[in-house]
Amino acid sequence: LISRQLVLWTEMVKDTSLTYNADDPSVLSRMLDMACPRKEHPVVLQLGGSDPAVLAEAVRIARPWGYDEINLNCGCPSPKTANVRCGTGFGLQLMADPSLVRQCVESMAAAAAPGVEVSVKCRIGTHLTVDDMERDGESYDRLQSLVDEVAAGGKVRRFTVHARSGVLAGLNTHQNRKVPPLRHDFVYRLAAERPMLDITLNGGVCSLSEAIVAREKGLEVMVGRWAVKQPWALADEEAVARGRGW
Repeated sequence: LISRQLVLWTEMVKDTSLTYNADDPSVLSRMLDMACPRKEHPVVLQLGGSDPAVLAEAVRIARPWGYDEINLNCGCPSPKTANVRCGTGFGLQLMADPSLVRQCVESMAAAAAPGVEVSVKCRIGTHLTVDDMERDGESYDRLQSLVDEVAAGGKVRRFTVHARSGVLAGLNTHQNRKVPPLRHDFVYRLAAERPMLDITLNGGVCSLSEAIVAREKGLEVMVGRWAVKQPWALADEEAVARGRGW
């Protein structure tokens, strides 16, 4: 209705939420039915987790829902991402372990249906505290190293990058969307230096004009709250591109 060019995403679904309820169709439907009806496609299923085997099983469980892409979230700064029953935390904490991210996405790709792409959503960096962020600053090289390590496995070529660092302690999720400074330049540089990859800009895009700037640089754009507040602005972008009356 709004645009033929939009890609919809689910909220992050924890992998164990699927594996623990694998035998309960009603619970799975409540978590996965966003992919229906078919007219909503393309839809991306965003998973949270850090165990390659569990993530692969979650991907297999979700296959009947027909998602067009499976995304591994490596950017959620919620304290809940550290409160797991066992093993490594997930979300933003994964950015500290690029090798593990690569293992996770390779397992997910092996479990995905033919033609279903696996992607990664991350931030430009991570810090333990705000003091650490202010002292150490941001490092483009660390972002590039993460992307290069994950892409080297040959299973992922699409990265959605929130153009802020995430702070693991001392900021809540809302503050993590406001306090760390925006560095769109990091994302633009990554796209320019890695043209073989598909880079999507996320974070701080709050108007059609800002989205157009990124699109003109060859990037796709992911928006959340702006799209909820002004959904018809997305239709305006398509109208500009295609001409009125499309």
